[in-house]
Amino acid sequence: MDTDRILNDWSDAAYGDKSFPDAAFVVEKGAEKNDDGKTLQKYRHLPHHTKSATDPMAHGTIDLPHLRNALARVNQVKSKRAKSHLQRHAKAVLESYKSKSSLISEERGFVEFCRQLGD
Repeated sequence: MDTDRILNDWSDAAYGDKSFPDAAFVVEKGAEKNDDGKTLQKYRHLPHHTKSATDPMAHGTIDLPHLRNALARVNQVKSKRAKSHLQRHAKAVLESYKSKSSLISEERGFVEFCRQLGD
């Protein structure tokens, strides 16, 4: 993961930044779109990808701090598929880190958090 790119993507962006693609969020099924084809903000929840995301199922554009925050807040949204979507990302990230020999302290905390998710 390109940490500098991730930090730059989120440093100037607020949660409601319309320049972020829908793929960076959990988007409600059947969400309305505006005239430009963008999903209305009220249907975009729990940002967890970087601005470069094009596929909401891809794990390579995951932003770890935002994924952790999204998992902590998942019960605040009505989307039934949000929790499973975020857990799928967390488990994939956990698996990729299990194969590495060393982790920085922030990543260790994330790995422990993911372990607590269970199956």
